[in-house]
Amino acid sequence: SGQVLTSQGSSSAPQWATPAGGKVLQVVTATSTSATFAYNTTFTNSGLSASITPSATSSKILVFVTQHFIVRRSSSSFGGSITLYRGSTKLTNDINGSDPYKIHMNITGASYVEQQGEFNTTYLDSPNTTSATTYKTMIGAAYGNNSALMGVSNDGTASYITLLEIGA
Repeated sequence: SGQVLTSQGSSSAPQWATPAGGKVLQVVTATSTSATFAYNTTFTNSGLSASITPSATSSKILVFVTQHFIVRRSSSSFGGSITLYRGSTKLTNDINGSDPYKIHMNITGASYVEQQGEFNTTYLDSPNTTSATTYKTMIGAAYGNNSALMGVSNDGTASYITLLEIGA
């Protein structure tokens, strides 16, 4: 009937309530199977991006990302970072930052190692605009020429980004 069950705290029984907040006004999804390499700590566009034009400045954009990646190394350590951007504005921390958006692996042993994985994140943004706005992932390798981060899986599985405009 349009209501949701809400928690009143650990010592109270849940109650039915009319949800507050916005509605989903539009959804945009984009996919990419591009093989983009980053060989150094300078971020490179991964090829995964989507644009949305908010209908009001008060709208929020909920961003969902699934980015497949391969990390390769030729020395004792390797790692990389996937970072979410709105246009040229970095929304999540970079390789040297401490945040949950970072991919980092250290493997020792053979001179050439490859590891594949999937990076998933959700981010709620307040762009405060009614202009077309592009969200994208950028990739970077943590140890310069000793490692490479590639924005694709070995089997060509698509990465995707989904944008939801949430009305106030």
